Amino acid sequence: MGYQEETRKVYDTFPDYFNKKFSNYSNKVIVEELNEAIKLFTKNAKILDLGSGPGNQALFFKKNGFEVLCLDNSDEMLKKCEEKGLRTIKMDFEKIDFPEKSFDVVWAYTSLLHIPKSNIIDVLKKIKAILDNKVLFFISLKEGNKEALFYFENGGKRWFSLYQDNEIRELLKEDFEVVKNWRVQIA
Repeated sequence: MGYQEETRKVYDTFPDYFNKKFSNYSNKVIVEELNEAIKLFTKNAKILDLGSGPGNQALFFKKNGFEVLCLDNSDEMLKKCEEKGLRTIKMDFEKIDFPEKSFDVVWAYTSLLHIPKSNIIDVLKKIKAILDNKVLFFISLKEGNKEALFYFENGGKRWFSLYQDNEIRELLKEDFEVVKNWRVQIA
């Protein structure tokens, strides 16, 4: 089984666990960042939540009046999104297939860390292509130097590519300008 299948299997097997975990994370840990981010969105921003998981952050955007589409490769994560009344599409985010300039915001919160570093440049180019003018791209990764399948505490494995700040800035500099940097400390 490849890295994508291993990772998807974990999310498909434990949807309630991740829904609870990510809800707590969105509502308690990064709520300040979410509130600050939406101040940057245009009034009628179309948002793609890339690797949305169960849709906790997408729901926040929807409740704040934005049009949001949840994209994930896990059927069970998308079911959680649909239970929240969110629009969904099943797609591999390494193979994004939307017309150019389809979105005003791409929100990729802890999703792109699930792809190998060797594939990140192609994905970033696809993200750039689907963003409209005067656009925003939010990316969140985990800090470190490794990339591998990591064992999940409840069973299975998930792929993680860990980055250093200067490493991701170097990858982004060709197509994106870093305007804000948050570092989330989890106790």
